[in-house]
Amino acid sequence: MSVARQFDAMTAHPAGGLGVAVAGEEVVCRPSGALWLPAHRTLIVADLHLEKGSFYATRGQLLPPYDTADTLRRLGAEVAALAPGRVVFLGDSFHDRDGEARLAGADVDGLGALVRGRELLWITGNHDPIGPRGLPGEAAATLGLGPLRRCFVTDGERLILPAFGALAGGLNVRDAAFRTLLGMRRLAAVLGAGRVHAVGWASLRDD
Repeated sequence: MSVARQFDAMTAHPAGGLGVAVAGEEVVCRPSGALWLPAHRTLIVADLHLEKGSFYATRGQLLPPYDTADTLRRLGAEVAALAPGRVVFLGDSFHDRDGEARLAGADVDGLGALVRGRELLWITGNHDPIGPRGLPGEAAATLGLGPLRRCFVTDGERLILPAFGALAGGLNVRDAAFRTLLGMRRLAAVLGAGRVHAVGWASLRDD
């Protein structure tokens, strides 16, 4: 599909956000940075990096200790808006292997309330290779939903999600780290206040 035709396929979606076809599957890039798969009633978020603030605090770098609560609050808003049957955390859900042990009781309760009555799947990442031990949900290395594979920048076959965590993300999508992940026909979906904007690759700038 040409870049022009791919742009034509990116439209405002009734659920809120920008709808686009990836590998023949309809997905919705939400303004929050979450991904919504309507046909599967699945909400996907990437790179929560829960307890990143407390991790840095143990090393003398003091950050506001509210990142986990803020991330879960924003996730709760997505769950309330979409009522998903399944929630998927795409790896690096905790900033380090001991992050789960540092969770505040209120955050544990909040997470449980978010996913009560829903399936929760933790995809393991390099920061959390074994998944949670005492939290709800199941851990897995991969997830297949229709033609999609684990992996809002797209080449029409793959989609890279922005980090959802309050203190995570920030790598420029034009960085060399992304060059081998996507084909040449790339599009970006830039998060705005309440909506997502389709932006041509040539309009993006290096750091």
